[in-house]
Amino acid sequence: MAGIDKDALLGKAKNAAKTAGAVAKQAGAAAKQAGETAKEAGKQAADAAGLKLEISKKRNEIAAENRLIDAELQKIGQIYYAHYKSGETELIGETEAFAAEIDAHKEKIEALKKDLEELEALK
Repeated sequence: MAGIDKDALLGKAKNAAKTAGAVAKQAGAAAKQAGETAKEAGKQAADAAGLKLEISKKRNEIAAENRLIDAELQKIGQIYYAHYKSGETELIGETEAFAAEIDAHKEKIEALKKDLEELEALK
């Protein structure tokens, strides 16, 4: 067996170790960069989700306020209709047609209630 040059072999091993160390350092830097990129992407996703949540909250608040307005308008209509039925006020414009529709619906409800009573009596 030919003589092994220990110094040459040791030199090659040191170079390989040095190269492996450099590659590991680069891999570590790449991993760190990937981590920072993922962290930033996560932050942006969280910010976007937070923004969507705030938008949704505002839309829900607007809808809630509109429902409150509708409820108040309904109360005004009920008061106005009650004053009309008691003869305290006259209807104006197209409200006469609405009042006639309300009266027709109330008559139908009374007829349905009568039918219901008759059905319940058959039990």
